[in-house]
Amino acid sequence: MRQRSPSGSTGTDWRIHYAIDLANLQCDFFLLTDVKGGETWRRFPVQKGDIMLGDRGYANPKGVAHVVEADGEVIVRLNRKSLPLFNKEGKRLNAVCLARRLRPNQNLEWGAWVHTDRGKKIKGRLIVVPRSKQATEHARKKLRQQASKKQKSVSAEALEAAQYFFLWTTLPQSWSRTKVLELYRSRWQIELTFKRMKSIMGLGHLPKKDPESCRAWLHGKLFTSLLVERMIGAAKNFSPWGYELVATEKQMA
Repeated sequence: MRQRSPSGSTGTDWRIHYAIDLANLQCDFFLLTDVKGGETWRRFPVQKGDIMLGDRGYANPKGVAHVVEADGEVIVRLNRKSLPLFNKEGKRLNAVCLARRLRPNQNLEWGAWVHTDRGKKIKGRLIVVPRSKQATEHARKKLRQQASKKQKSVSAEALEAAQYFFLWTTLPQSWSRTKVLELYRSRWQIELTFKRMKSIMGLGHLPKKDPESCRAWLHGKLFTSLLVERMIGAAKNFSPWGYELVATEKQMA
């Protein structure tokens, strides 16, 4: 979240760590931190059987270990730098080299392990899908724009990697690649949630400067958002007649 200028800074000052339950599309957990509060699954409570979906910001060994140690499963978009992968023998995998084996309209997977700082090896699967020409160009354009802002150049490997979509998961083989990819697509619901909060509730910019006022303002907005979610959920089951209609209507004379 950003504070409005000129009363405050124009950079990111606050982060909302927010999770939704895909079963009902309602908030499952949220936490408000300052800008130093990085994205990690370690901030979220995990129960046995949970499947945690995350973008590249959550692709790191410590976050993965937090979920797995709580008997949860992970589906995360691969960040080749922050989530190094290894084969069964412990040799570092190069995801781009593996992706070169793909043919058009084909997806493949390889066994890939994550090594934690405590010496634990977490077994998973690297799933790779080739992108369309249009999606590849869009990804490359975004890479060049980000590099230009930092006055850097884009590496040849990064431009090649833009041709593919990389996903890593701990889900067992009983989950086919298609099912894993379809489930990950549901992650877009969190993006839609934030878009709604920003556009409808004005959550993108803070009209405050004092830290305590900012916290109070943000918590107020989040509280309102949660109330709206509950009202929408209740409306789905509400009958305007005050009772449920019978399945089969009686014939009228």
